[in-house]
Amino acid sequence: MDDIAESVVSGFAGASAEGRRAILERVTPVSAAVLCAYAERMAAVAVRGTSVEPVRRGLLAVGMAAGRLEDDRDGLYPMAALCHASTVIGSSPEKDAESVAGLLPPPANAVISRFLKRSERDKSLAAMGLRAAGEGADFRYVSGPAWG
Repeated sequence: MDDIAESVVSGFAGASAEGRRAILERVTPVSAAVLCAYAERMAAVAVRGTSVEPVRRGLLAVGMAAGRLEDDRDGLYPMAALCHASTVIGSSPEKDAESVAGLLPPPANAVISRFLKRSERDKSLAAMGLRAAGEGADFRYVSGPAWG
């Protein structure tokens, strides 16, 4: 599934403005949910490889899903993971969001920006019911409290 999501996100990133609009018009609630799951996994990939590029792809995926999810709150989980990953690898969530902003429509950028303006507590992994688990190649984000 990640290969398909990766292909869609890469195609979106490489498309013209008209092509990006056409791609966004085809995003359904189901594909938006897939994009959000992909984005959360990209956060883990970023930490594993200490690379910002997966964070950027994850932000694009969240932006592509914005406004198309059955429940907009479903976009919050990957945003928390992406912000955490960005910080862990020594980048900045705001800088990373700025780097992809030109590819996303204003409403998608607004969704990302609203999340980034939350208090640190309200955009934390714990606030979203997530936690970091494992190290190195085994690093991932999982649901549940740190003790569970």
